[in-house]
Amino acid sequence: LLISCFSANAREYKAGIDYEIKNSKLTAKPEIREFFSFFCPHCYLLEQTFSPLNKEFSPKADVVYNPVYQIGGELGKRTQSAYAVAKKLGRENELRHLLFKRIKQTKGHLQPADDFDYLFEVMGINGSSYQQELKSAEVKALINDYNQKIAEYELNSVPQIIVNGKYQIILSNVQDEKDYKDLVSYLLSKDHLK
Repeated sequence: LLISCFSANAREYKAGIDYEIKNSKLTAKPEIREFFSFFCPHCYLLEQTFSPLNKEFSPKADVVYNPVYQIGGELGKRTQSAYAVAKKLGRENELRHLLFKRIKQTKGHLQPADDFDYLFEVMGINGSSYQQELKSAEVKALINDYNQKIAEYELNSVPQIIVNGKYQIILSNVQDEKDYKDLVSYLLSKDHLK
């Protein structure tokens, strides 16, 4: 009886309903890649609800946050670059939180010249170090990688979550946090990556 009750509650995930197959090429290692923009209100909501759940997957999968530059005009490009600097410095989670909060507070009206230096100074990194890091080859390579992934998956909206480089979650069909965790677990194990 317990087994039949459990089975009745288990959800079966299906291509075309819960996820789409975007690519036949799998990532070398298990990966959850979230494409987002700091100027996207839906991305902000995803950051509040599902992003904390991704920490549970970090022992068995790489969790990659991939900022897009297409939203926000010139500031969209600058937020992507700032995120790449923070990633290089190992402070990307802190910057992501600060930048989402700042953009929400200012309703997207960041001051292009000053706010990025200020945000890095809030994190204890002086503005001149931030400006220097923007010019580094590693930061430019990160930005290039972000943009290559956007093109590779032919994304036309955010937020989007791609698992193992192959499966794009249909976020509108995710019922709740448990459903999200179950679906990501299912997709991570689907191809038995080693």
